[in-house]
Amino acid sequence: MEKNGKAENEKEAVEETSKTKLNGPLMRMIILAAFVGGILATGAMMVFQWYIIPPPNAIITVDLKQIIDHKRNSLVDKYKGAYTEENAKKADEEVKVFMDKLQDRFDEMGKNRLVLLKDVVLGGHSVDVTDKLISYADGNSESKGGRTGK
Repeated sequence: MEKNGKAENEKEAVEETSKTKLNGPLMRMIILAAFVGGILATGAMMVFQWYIIPPPNAIITVDLKQIIDHKRNSLVDKYKGAYTEENAKKADEEVKVFMDKLQDRFDEMGKNRLVLLKDVVLGGHSVDVTDKLISYADGNSESKGGRTGK
């Protein structure tokens, strides 16, 4: 009888633990809900990344000839008719400051993107930032923004 009583106690213990454990259909529903939730979360992240965040421009083009012509024309206009040794030194200093600003901006833009001369790019999607660079190097602070694009 003791054996029989022990067997019954074990049977009751097994039944009791099976009641507290998650049984088959409930466990399958939880797994299915987690799977569907994971798919929805992944889809939401993909939609956010593809449609809400604009992609960074991979190629940026710069017309270096236009930038140099702009600076040359501004210096000619500024020192028109007053060609002295002192003005030549001032113009030389202005060109150095201008080129240093351009170099800083090129370094900043080139961190995550490719910067090419406009004449080199034959086709495809690229953004021309020549006017923004001229404005920045001339000292206009509004063109200092981070992202470039149209």
